[in-house]
Amino acid sequence: MLKILSWNIQYGTGVDGRVDLQRIRDHIVAFGDPDVICLQEVAVGFEDIDAGADQVAQLTALFPGYRVTAPPALDWWDGEHCRRFGNAVLTRLPLVDRLVHVLPRPADASTCHMQRQLIEVVVATDFGPLRVCTTHLEYYSRIQREAQIQRLRELESQWAATSTAPPKALRAGIFGPRPVPVGTVLCGDFNLPVEEPTYAALQQPLGEGRFIDAWTVVGQGKPHAPTFRVHDARRGAKGGFACDFFFISAQLAPRVTGLRTDVETTLSDHQPLLLTLAAEAPSPEGENRRGN
Repeated sequence: MLKILSWNIQYGTGVDGRVDLQRIRDHIVAFGDPDVICLQEVAVGFEDIDAGADQVAQLTALFPGYRVTAPPALDWWDGEHCRRFGNAVLTRLPLVDRLVHVLPRPADASTCHMQRQLIEVVVATDFGPLRVCTTHLEYYSRIQREAQIQRLRELESQWAATSTAPPKALRAGIFGPRPVPVGTVLCGDFNLPVEEPTYAALQQPLGEGRFIDAWTVVGQGKPHAPTFRVHDARRGAKGGFACDFFFISAQLAPRVTGLRTDVETTLSDHQPLLLTLAAEAPSPEGENRRGN
């Protein structure tokens, strides 16, 4: 069984206003002890966030045995101080490859916005190399969010085509052979509700690629559990809505055995999600899939 967690931790800030990555770590372990941990909103050097602490270094210390990948979306240098902000992926599985993709940021003078990214890692699993990606799409600008959704579709199309037609390995070294992933898991804070057309657009086929919401595999027709503003009413009424998701390549659907959302924790303004994949694809007669 492979377990992957996704959580926008809001720099470790709970609804109580307290910043505490130790309790974030403790809750992640208690919730599912995942093999791969995908976090959004990790900060380094911002004085107004955790007093400028290096949260990448803190997470590295808090999760011994995990390899941390955290190339920043924002990487600012003022001549004296470095400020970084973005996502992080932690894995205790062997790390095969890792890349960072800069997502589109078309001009939009109507609102504030910032650079967004996607982190791609390939990890070794019992059923082959698996691509795990995490992202945090633009919140304020729908123009940019739509462009970012299109880029995600293009990437999955590219990945799917490469899996059926891998590049030739000319020689050892930088052009040497690399493992071809068996599929892709894409997770994170997409900053869009299921009612927004971009949610459906992300799942439209493009070339050989197609993402599907993992919840549609295990949810048995039930609505998504809320993942944002569940306990935090500062920016809207309590109750929340879903904007954090797991999307998977269509070929991984038979391996999905569960997707859980912790709607109780107040350690962030978002709720964590845990996806489980079977090492062996279950037969239709033997499926045992769990949702919320």
